[in-house]
Parts: sequence; structure tokens; C-alpha cells
Amino acid sequence: MLGLLENISPLSIALIFVVGFSLVALASQWLAQRFMPGFHFAGATDLGEIFSDAIGGMFALLFALVTVAVWQNHDRMATTVSNEANVLHNVYRNLEPYPPEVRDPCRAKLKDYVNRVVAVEWPLVEQGLQDPGAHRLITDVNKLLLAYSPATLGELPRHGETLGLVTQYRGLRHDRIRGGLPYLDRTMWTALVLGAGIYIVYSSFFRVENRRAYTVMMATLGAALGLVFYMLVLYNFVFDGPGGIRPDPFRELTEKYWLID
Repeated sequence: MLGLLENISPLSIALIFVVGFSLVALASQWLAQRFMPGFHFAGATDLGEIFSDAIGGMFALLFALVTVAVWQNHDRMATTVSNEANVLHNVYRNLEPYPPEVRDPCRAKLKDYVNRVVAVEWPLVEQGLQDPGAHRLITDVNKLLLAYSPATLGELPRHGETLGLVTQYRGLRHDRIRGGLPYLDRTMWTALVLGAGIYIVYSSFFRVENRRAYTVMMATLGAALGLVFYMLVLYNFVFDGPGGIRPDPFRELTEKYWLID
């Protein structure tokens, strides 16, 4: 969804949101002051300020909770990706003492799997989808290990640990794929947009003597809301856009750690 913004810097995107919301706030102010004079808070400015503080407090709490939740989900998925790479690396290392007929095909499939995740599956994860080829490769590794029978009792602990790591990895993989879906659904976006719109429109009906100061205040309100929505948009799409999580931990496996078997 945010692929068009890939080549735009985060600062430029932030400026777009800030300027855009500021213009919306100023347009709302101009329309209210120009065409709806009968609804101005001319004789009830103090009461209007009281309600403005209450409405602003409610929306501030809502936006704060939602923004923190979205950021925490983004951070959780970044940790999941890092843990995935670490567990895969541990599986690869644990294969060292296995017989060549088990070790070599498992390691080859792990390398193919990582390359496929980076090149093919990562764009699909943005939609909460997986690559069947990558899924088949990691399943094949699991099957090869399950089919192996340790020759001595001394091999049992390491073999059990390796199987446990593969099981742990498949769980992390499932979490990554499901976590690729946007955290906020349409219902929450509707509530946030309508809430911001209500607050902007309400703030447009004050009657003040210093119009220039009022204009600056409305522009600042729009800019603040723009920054909030900027954070929500960039962090809501976990694997998409300029703030999306990249497959760098997977790349490092084949480009640094697995170069020498």
C-alpha cells in the first residue's frame, strides 16, 4: 500500500502530513468563519474553551493509546524477525555433528529457504501471505530431521534440541506472517479520522479579536494531528513503506554467518 513512498524520505512524508493537515484546519476555520457566523462562540467563549479542553483531552488519550499500541506492535514484529534469524542460525550450527546425508541437504535447504524469504516472501508478508515454496523448504528440513534416528544415546539431547529449535522457528514464522497485516482496521481508522475532523471543526467556531493568532493556532493544531497520523500510517504497515521492517537479519545469515560451513 505504501510502496509509492519507498523512495521518499521519512522527513518529506512527515512534512506532507503536517502541511496537509494544517491546510485542512485552516480551510475549516475559513469556512466556519465566513459562512456560519451564527454558530460562533461569540457569547460563550469561556464555555467553549471548557468543552474544547474536554474534547481535546478525550481525543488526546485515544490517539496516545492507539499510537503506543501501533508502535509496540511494530517493535514486537521487529523482535520476531530478529529472533527468527537467531533460531535459524542455531539450527544451522546444530547440524554440524550430523551425518553428511542429513547435514548437507538440511543446510542446503536452509540456505535456499533464507534466499527465498528475502527475495520472494517478504513482499507477500505485507499482505499477511506466505510463499508456498519457502513453507515447503522449512517443512522439508523438519521432515528430514524427524526421519533421522540418532545412532547413539549421546546424540539424543542435541537431536531433541534441534527439533525443538525447528518447532520454535515455525512458530516465529507464523507470527511474522500474521503480523504483516495492518494493526488498525477500517473501523479504528474511521474513528480516528472522524475524531480528528470533529475536533478541527469544533475549534473553527471561536470568535476572537486577534485573527492572526487564531490562524496560527489552527495551523498548529492541524500540524500536531498530522504528526500523529504520520506515526500511525508508517508504523501500522509493519513490512511496507519507509518505516517497514526489512529482511536484513535474514540477509546476514547467508552474507556473513553461513559463508563458510
